[in-house]
Amino acid sequence: MQRIFCIHKARLQLELQQHTAQGGRISLTTDTWSARNYSEYAAVTAHWISDKWQLRYTVLDVIELREPIHSGEYLAEQLIAVTDDYGITPAVFTITRDNASANTTMLSEYENLACKNETTLQQPWAYTTKEGDVRCIGHIINLAVQAALTSLKAVPADEPNAYHLVYGAARVPSLPENESVAVLSKLRRHIYVFRNRRQWKDALKKQREAANIEFKQLSLNMPVRWSSTYYMLYLALRLQGPITALCASQQ
Repeated sequence: MQRIFCIHKARLQLELQQHTAQGGRISLTTDTWSARNYSEYAAVTAHWISDKWQLRYTVLDVIELREPIHSGEYLAEQLIAVTDDYGITPAVFTITRDNASANTTMLSEYENLACKNETTLQQPWAYTTKEGDVRCIGHIINLAVQAALTSLKAVPADEPNAYHLVYGAARVPSLPENESVAVLSKLRRHIYVFRNRRQWKDALKKQREAANIEFKQLSLNMPVRWSSTYYMLYLALRLQGPITALCASQQ
């Protein structure tokens, strides 16, 4: 497998270098996330238009981050290590990212690192943040949706600990007293219980098997996860029957 990977990577490097040698530019997208095992990763994707006017795109690398992902300088070092590895740093045109503040620092630092490369007749100018910083439209729309949910009083709790899921824990996130609680807030509270109380989780599994419902892990939405509120509602509705039966049996 390692040999196959190296062969395909070499072919990709050759294609990208031929593209840039002819004056072609390359746009990047990058994003970071935390896995369930608390490891942190960053992905880098390249997009370009071939000499046949075909849109091409591919993942250049998936990096396991060793430092905090909120360090913009560290992210810039990892990003330029990828573009240098493929020999495309002088040809980077735009970089699409989300609105995290660390990414602003990352692009500024990347610009400082990229300008150290020598310019050529085919690539006469290096990446600049002023011209090449592209904000992710999906993330911007998500922020607008979250702002709308805020006005409807259907936002998640502000405290991060309210979403910290500890295996087997019996603690339930507290809800504001003397205030009307939105349906979404109630649903989040119930999902938190089913995800953290082993007895309830096992009982739900039995109800699901009895109702012949395909296994689906209950999803707790997060403001930064696109469509997470939709998937939370979708899965909850599919499990509505078993959950109703289980709640009735626990009363």
